[in-house]
Amino acid sequence: MVSSGPLENSFSTPPAIRLAGLDIARFLAFVGMVLVNFKVATNASMSAETPSWLASMHPLLEGRAAALFVLLAGLGIGFGAQKAFNKGVSAADIRKKQAKRGLILFAFGLLNLIIFDADILHFYGIYFLLACIALTGNRKSLLTLAFVIILFSPALHFVFDYEAGWDWQTLQYEGLWSPDGFIRNTFYNGFHPVFPWISFLLFGMALAQLNLQSATVRLRIAGAGLALMFAGALFAQMGRDIIALPEVAQDQEFVELVQALMSSSPIPPSPIYMISASGAALVVLVFCLWLGDWFGQRAWMKPILTTGQQALTLYIAHIIVGMVIMEAMGWIAMAGSEPDPPTLEQVSFYSGFFLIGCMIYAVTWHHYLGAGPLERLLRKLSA
Repeated sequence: MVSSGPLENSFSTPPAIRLAGLDIARFLAFVGMVLVNFKVATNASMSAETPSWLASMHPLLEGRAAALFVLLAGLGIGFGAQKAFNKGVSAADIRKKQAKRGLILFAFGLLNLIIFDADILHFYGIYFLLACIALTGNRKSLLTLAFVIILFSPALHFVFDYEAGWDWQTLQYEGLWSPDGFIRNTFYNGFHPVFPWISFLLFGMALAQLNLQSATVRLRIAGAGLALMFAGALFAQMGRDIIALPEVAQDQEFVELVQALMSSSPIPPSPIYMISASGAALVVLVFCLWLGDWFGQRAWMKPILTTGQQALTLYIAHIIVGMVIMEAMGWIAMAGSEPDPPTLEQVSFYSGFFLIGCMIYAVTWHHYLGAGPLERLLRKLSA
């Protein structure tokens, strides 16, 4: 017997309809993560010739591309849950499948973490596992939980030392594989800590309960996104103005408190960053949904769509393939050697070539074999 609950009447968009815009959004999120991760991995620096647009683009992408990625994962969870519910699957079985996916992603992430310290997949696994609790929540409860987590996560700064484990010069985390270091990194002070990053997933799950095919709904989402971005920018500037006050600048503890609450930087993920990044993700999502409506059936859009559909496979590939090539080029430190950091232009140029290669692969694989290898494996293991 199918259990009834909030999930039953929550959704307005038939999940069976694939929205091309979601694949476009996944593609853009993947592009952003490649640009950011390649820059971080190589410690790329700006030169006198670095174009101003390129220099300002990377800070905007940091933390925002990954936030969009997580929000889209929440949308996928919401759509998948409703699709299963419509087929008569019980809430318990939906949670069981969701938990399997979380455990598999966590395992993938642990393997990836050995190579790349800024891995996001093991965080994904925890997000997915915790999302099982809220899987049948209605839109209001999901949004409320997300905002509560965002607002109260800074309280952890009064209990735990955010600096613990970090060498900010090298972005290395000491004791990552120790029990206390791993838990601290995963839930509090890692690159994408569960608190508050799981809020992006909850926002996505809430969005899945809206009719994303409706122009009115899209405009409201975009309006909310712009409002969040404006509020984030306003409060971030207020924070900078407060820190700049002579009497405040001398109080290091108060400066750190203001930064924890009002910084727009993803590290640490302050409420202002979370609000601003959420707003940006909403605006980009709506833009992509309309792009999908207008151009989703065009032949030139196929490489973008198929690349977005294989985001999991390509995320792993950009580390195993993309970063290994950079290591061979001497851009990343190898055992017993010193790296030769490239310029931001060089890394961006390399990123562009790598992304073109990803698109060629995605189209070819999709033509002959359909779903990506890791997407197919994840689906099979979690069945």
